[in-house]
Amino acid sequence: MIETPKEAQKRYCRECLGGRIEEDCRGNSIQCPFYPYRKKYGHVPVKGHRKTCLSCMGGSYDLVDGCQTEDCACHPYRYGKTPNRTHKRPSKKALDALLNYQSIGV
Repeated sequence: MIETPKEAQKRYCRECLGGRIEEDCRGNSIQCPFYPYRKKYGHVPVKGHRKTCLSCMGGSYDLVDGCQTEDCACHPYRYGKTPNRTHKRPSKKALDALLNYQSIGV
C-alpha cells in the first residue's frame, strides 16, 4: 500500500535526519520543500514531493520521469499527483464530446 503524502514526508525527513525525528531538523528552509511542513499535521502538498524530486535530479524533469529509485519516499509522488487516488475528473475534451454526443441524440 502506498503511503499518504504526510507519511511519505515524515519518512523522507527521518531518512534525511539519520533516523531522528523531524522536530530535530535544523535544515535550510530554502533547500528543503518539506521544511515548512515538518511540524504541521494534516495536509502536505504533493507538489512538495515534486519539488524534492526536482531538486534531487538537478532540476531536470526528464530525469525525474525516469527515476528508478523506488525506495525513496517521494518516488510515488514524483509527478506531483497522488498515485492512489481512485476518482479522476474527466477532461474538458471528454466532457465536450459527451455533451456533443447527447445533443446529437444518438
